[in-house]
Formats: sequence, structure tokens, C-alpha cells
Amino acid sequence: MLIRWDKTVASDLDSEHSLGVLVVGSIEQHSNYLPLGTDSLLGERLACEAAEQADARILLLPVQRVGFSPHHSAFPGLLTLRHNVMTDYLTDLCESAFRTGLPRLLIINSHGGNQSALQGVVNRLGAEFGREAILVRYWDLISDIVPSIRKSEPGGMGPCGRV
Repeated sequence: MLIRWDKTVASDLDSEHSLGVLVVGSIEQHSNYLPLGTDSLLGERLACEAAEQADARILLLPVQRVGFSPHHSAFPGLLTLRHNVMTDYLTDLCESAFRTGLPRLLIINSHGGNQSALQGVVNRLGAEFGREAILVRYWDLISDIVPSIRKSEPGGMGPCGRV
């Protein structure tokens, strides 16, 4: 069951009985034919599809669409955060979600460049607040089906590759 945090009213939130899910993507170029928000859109769609099929109550936090992408600075359309700013911001966001009573949190990384910042968030949540969050990369969750749906050679599904 999917409940979108930002589209529910406070009295219906019921975070104590939910699995919180936070998708973190990016805004960057994806060749000349895909939208700048491709990473965020993919992560959000995956999370929503999974939540709709789950027996559990899934509370989807607002998708975080801007990530850590300075390596894309040569291309137009980039929006990025500094590593420390992203880590501080997302740590605060997650901690505030936990303070509503959320017992557990799954963070879905939807952009490779976010990995070290998100690992820092998970580490800080544990060390500073005693909270447990699990970090996964969506492409690891679907690695068994990628070969059957890809249209490019291995390595060709990145931002500049053919899909």
C-alpha cells in the first residue's frame, strides 16, 4: 500500500506502522533525448510500483530530485549540491521523518554519484541518532532483469549511452 507523505494529511500519516522510503535522484543531462530528471523519475517509478504491490504500508517521502553531480558540470541543465550540504540536508530530513514515529527507512539511490553522500547519511543516522536506515541502489534491485530488457551492449545504459 502506497501512501505519499506530501499528499496525505497529518492525521492520516500513521508513520509508526509504515516503512518509510526515500528516493534520491539527480538533475543532469541524459544524452539529447531523455529528460534531465531521468534518474529521479526512474527511482520514483520503481518505488511506487513496488509499494503498490507490497503487503506492507509504504510511506513514500518526497522524492529528492537534486543530488551530487558535479562531474556533469560540462553539460547544460545540471543542478547539483555540494557533498557536505547534501549529507547534512538528507540527514536532517531523515531524522525529522524518524521523529514522527517512523520505525524504519529504506533509502533508494537513483544516481551513482549520490552513493558516498548517502552512505554518509546512513552512517550519521546510526552514529549520531541511533537510527537504522538501509541504503540500496535501484540498479542492484533489478540487475537480474536488465539483460532481458536492454537494447545496448553492457556499459551502454549510462547517461550518454543508448538504451
